[in-house]
Amino acid sequence: MKKIITVIVCCSLLLMSCKKEKTTVTTPPQTGFKKLKEKAVYYNGALDGIENYTYDAEGRISSVSYLKNVHLFEYPTKNELKVTAKNKATGELIWTITAKMNIKGAITEMEKRNPAGILVEVWNYSYDEKGYMVSYKYLTPLYGNDVREYSFVFENGNVVAAKSYLNAVHQRNYMYEYDLNQLNTMPFTPDSYWISETLFGTPNKCPVKAYKSTKATDGTMMFHTVYTRKVNSDGSNIEDNIAYPLTGATGNIKYIF
Repeated sequence: MKKIITVIVCCSLLLMSCKKEKTTVTTPPQTGFKKLKEKAVYYNGALDGIENYTYDAEGRISSVSYLKNVHLFEYPTKNELKVTAKNKATGELIWTITAKMNIKGAITEMEKRNPAGILVEVWNYSYDEKGYMVSYKYLTPLYGNDVREYSFVFENGNVVAAKSYLNAVHQRNYMYEYDLNQLNTMPFTPDSYWISETLFGTPNKCPVKAYKSTKATDGTMMFHTVYTRKVNSDGSNIEDNIAYPLTGATGNIKYIF
């Protein structure tokens, strides 16, 4: 459920016309991101997950702590990343991820191995000339070797649509709506593993207002969320309230910077 709640990706340009006149909503310029310290996720009023971020002297993620586990980050070179996941209570190794990054610091390849060193998951990411993630491929060599592919369409710095495929068969379509009058103060890119300004490409500009997914075969609605954002006086995000119209459930995400 945590993955469902934390789906937050970004914006479309809305044009409205009245007779011969047109009014265009213009997104304000991006002014930089705040470093996220804590994100707490609630589902129907109960705590569903929590993340605590720390950073090194260069502003890169050094750790992400969850309720039971912790991810520890190392940067052997400017183009390499190693992440080690451990159990917080016992220190037991859970998995390791090794990644390659491009000159902008975005991950292009990522491999996850279990404690025995066996390859279990692989990601390959592609970016456009502006640094936005336009597609990625996800493989599970240890579990049937299925290939999942995702592609994203951007407008004005925000994801407006996406498609997913399983073993080259079109599975789902995704649609996004945004509040173009606000900027994301927290960096976020679609389907990112961690919240980062660089690791998964150029972050999206605007906060999401609604997200929908439908079956590719007949358009049946599979998932629908509506977001209401509370902000403080300087525009920083402090809380997202989430409604799930298909089920009547509710969610909430609280941020500390």
